[in-house]
Amino acid sequence: QLAVNELLKVFYGDLLADRLDPYWRGQSGLMAMRLLEELGKHDEALKICAEMEKDFPGMRPGLRLRRARLEKLQSGQP
Repeated sequence: QLAVNELLKVFYGDLLADRLDPYWRGQSGLMAMRLLEELGKHDEALKICAEMEKDFPGMRPGLRLRRARLEKLQSGQP
């Protein structure tokens, strides 16, 4: 959870807000989603996924697939 918290600080711009790099923002979001999924926190992962779909149009196809998988996991389907 500590790692997720640090990644979310980067994603939301709490660290280095004046020099926020879109690449690292995207990478931190992807890493945070992966860790949240492993922790079983699908709601939080879905929230980040939705925000990334909005902010990173080039990543939408992959994020939509990830969102669908997270929604299945959230509903208890394998």
